[in-house]
Amino acid sequence: MTPHDILSVALPGEKIADRCRPAGWQGLPELPWRFWQSTDQRWAVFLLVGGRFSNAAQRSVQEVHSIGLKPIIVVAKPADLSALSKLYLKLRPHMACKIAGKPELLPPPNVDVTHRAAVSRPNTRVPRSLISELSNHTRIGNTLRRQLEKLTESYAPLARKRANNDDDEHGYLDTFGRWMLKNIGLRSATFGVPTMIRRLEQGGWGGSRDHFFHSFQNFFFGLYVVSKLSESFVESQTVTRLNWVVDPFHVWFLTALWHDVGYGIQSFQNVTEDIWGRASGEEVDTFARSQFLSQSETKEALRVISSLMEPLLAPDDTVSSWMQPTNRSRLSPMQKGLLESLKDDVASDGHGAASALRLYADLIPKVNRMMSPRRDQIRQTILLACASMPFHDWRFRACVRHNTGSCKIPVEAMSFAGMLAFVDSIQDDRRNIAGLHSEVRFLEKLLVQRPRRVSAKVNPAALSPSDVLWKVVESRDVLGSLLQRDDAMTFSYPTWMIGE
Repeated sequence: MTPHDILSVALPGEKIADRCRPAGWQGLPELPWRFWQSTDQRWAVFLLVGGRFSNAAQRSVQEVHSIGLKPIIVVAKPADLSALSKLYLKLRPHMACKIAGKPELLPPPNVDVTHRAAVSRPNTRVPRSLISELSNHTRIGNTLRRQLEKLTESYAPLARKRANNDDDEHGYLDTFGRWMLKNIGLRSATFGVPTMIRRLEQGGWGGSRDHFFHSFQNFFFGLYVVSKLSESFVESQTVTRLNWVVDPFHVWFLTALWHDVGYGIQSFQNVTEDIWGRASGEEVDTFARSQFLSQSETKEALRVISSLMEPLLAPDDTVSSWMQPTNRSRLSPMQKGLLESLKDDVASDGHGAASALRLYADLIPKVNRMMSPRRDQIRQTILLACASMPFHDWRFRACVRHNTGSCKIPVEAMSFAGMLAFVDSIQDDRRNIAGLHSEVRFLEKLLVQRPRRVSAKVNPAALSPSDVLWKVVESRDVLGSLLQRDDAMTFSYPTWMIGE
């Protein structure tokens, strides 16, 4: 899609002829890409291509108001947004860019982050108050509530300390995670995969977020919603004709705790480049991804997960219960597109698909060896988590649009996928990887309002100015990918995050 296509779809109108340009346009430090007339407004259009927005262009954006124009910046590619992230609050322009697969108009930001320094910083990554509140929810069940009570007690000394508590907190959460796996029925499973990501990131091979704690934050924030609206998560099994009898707390745990383990694969190139050098490292990384996708367990996971995704994405077209495909099963065109999307996401530096494939490879072979009467239920729990988690990754959603023509997540059928995409786009603890108190918590609490509306209480002051644009784009991308019905569970963002 050309920049003109993005502009004309996001802001219908027409180019202003040269002879009709406003007086004073010649004095602008940098001339706009074009002048534009919409229904009731004249615009100065600036084009962003590449990773830089010049100082002259910045001054022009600020000065066009004086000649009766509004500035709008057209962003040719999503990757180019990084050039504007630090300028977004300073310039406060309108923007036209592709979000959720189609051109969107972003109004100027309407949020204040100037009081950031005055906000207190938490001592723990997961709020102790949240765990304590969850332990009092009667709908969670006595067994899980007792474990939450124990975890709350363990957190008590951490809440009083001002030092780095991350290693102690990691230990408590690791113990809780291993208990959850046993409660699911995975007695022989270990909790080493989420921990592996933390080790990589502590070694400098990752981003500024500690994804071990981030995943637990997602789990506990979302656990509140699952407990309040458990019927929505149970009903989704009927909508899709799966009719599986799974524990929604178990599905949500696996979905939340494994959703980012694919960062190990996504960041592998950084590891190989540090060891082998840039050129050799890229070759090693490409070979490793190819080997991962060619393994028999991964091939099986690709077929099974893509097959299961079809009735989840198109419940109205599902006429019979889902049957797990065999190696000889013929996949439908939709399933083939989803399978290619999973592979493309792994190959294109995504992490959502890789996370699902890792969960399948980590746990399904163990389940297949079980003699437990709960084996089918455990397998269904794992498969539902595998089919839900990739959709939180915007790269995977883009791959699905490319390979199938659309990516709309029906929340009534894909409650876990919608829940993860929503909470993951809001929850943001980017405290220094070493545990220093350099950041504050953005998501304070998820709220459940009647009838089944999930919203978020957030603290904008927790964001740095350069984070605001990403939050706006990310939330709009998720919202544009969700297919929501008023009579089912819905997710609602703060108005400033979606430009309302």
